[in-house]
Amino acid sequence: MKVTFIGQGNVATLFSEATRNSGHDVVMQNSHDVESLSDCSDLYVIAVSDNAIAEVASRMPRVKGVVVHTSGATDMDVLSRHENYGVLYPCQTFTKGDKIDFSTLPFLVEGNSESSVNVVRDFAESISKIVSSASSAQRAHFHVAAVMASNFVNRLIAKAKQHLDAQDLDYSFLRNLVEQTVEKAFAMDPIDAQTGPARRNDDHTINRHLSMIEDEDTRLIYNVITQSIRKQYEKF
Repeated sequence: MKVTFIGQGNVATLFSEATRNSGHDVVMQNSHDVESLSDCSDLYVIAVSDNAIAEVASRMPRVKGVVVHTSGATDMDVLSRHENYGVLYPCQTFTKGDKIDFSTLPFLVEGNSESSVNVVRDFAESISKIVSSASSAQRAHFHVAAVMASNFVNRLIAKAKQHLDAQDLDYSFLRNLVEQTVEKAFAMDPIDAQTGPARRNDDHTINRHLSMIEDEDTRLIYNVITQSIRKQYEKF
């Protein structure tokens, strides 16, 4: 396929590179100059921030190819001024300098017609082994879960690092624990995998931890998650 990527950020850069490596013809288009877009591609991938998708789509000339965005939280119909449109959502976080194996990256696809879906799916399957269809509503739920499982977990790890840094202690000591926790959460039901003082109602340890945490924000997070775990296992 001939694929035009609109955007210059991490998603556009990494995604276009993987597309080119899969044998497709890639065109890069600056989102600020989208009015000059050529009607020559099979697929147009709007890879910009969520709050810019509608504005970029509105400035695009109408094209024969399928126009998609890559957002997890944005409805497909934001592209409805175009005849053929859809969504190509990679369930992944992108950071500058990442080395991502797109062949194992899960994609959720959607289209406004059978022909649009087929184009988006065929393209996704050419670069990834894991492709599924999902409506905008279903994709939004995946995005909520992705934020909790990725962004929230990263924030907790950052808080753990800050706590150890304040004591001049080696944060890398946690690496094996974190990796095993994630692996176990997918090897079994994470409800069954839960351990720790909140799971066993160890008030002594919980109170000691709270007294040791000087940062108010960290203490609040610790307490909220502790209460959530306790509530989950009240019936056990």
